[in-house]
Amino acid sequence: MSLAQDRAAIGLALLAKHPDRFVGALLLEAPYCSPGRRSPYLNHPEVHGSRLAAAWVGSLLSPSSPQAGRDQATWIYSQAAPGAYDGDLAFYRDDFDAAQHLPQIDSAHTPLWLLTSDYDYSATPADSQRVAAEVAGAQFAPLPGFGHFPMVENPVGLMPHLAQPLRELAAKFKPTSLETAP
Repeated sequence: MSLAQDRAAIGLALLAKHPDRFVGALLLEAPYCSPGRRSPYLNHPEVHGSRLAAAWVGSLLSPSSPQAGRDQATWIYSQAAPGAYDGDLAFYRDDFDAAQHLPQIDSAHTPLWLLTSDYDYSATPADSQRVAAEVAGAQFAPLPGFGHFPMVENPVGLMPHLAQPLRELAAKFKPTSLETAP
């Protein structure tokens, strides 16, 4: 699982269980349900799990993203402690199912934007579109030319895609008197 997917899956669960704690969400690479894709070699004593995780993550990156961003994404995964990536996959691939959370999400209360890269085979645009279709009012947009980690691979290129959802969210957010107090 990725930083993006993990956070998006957790974001969907939190929006369903604690809507009062959020004014909205902008989730990248939102999954629906992705069973499988775990490997016994991530924790195998004869395999360097962090190198395997980095190589695996590398296959999710867009070849059109800047090399420095792709290098950063794979480096992040090469630094994981033994079992960290497999633990993420256990949640994302084995435990998470958006169908358990989507009926409780009220986008009128907590607006939801979903952005998903067209180069990501792990959480596809179709996955995020399915999430958006099951949450009335949720908005989906593809991220053409990006891979699984748009925020790491190409943050400068990602910013224009974030601008409109963030403007809409800022317009909805009305600070309380406690938040504006000196």
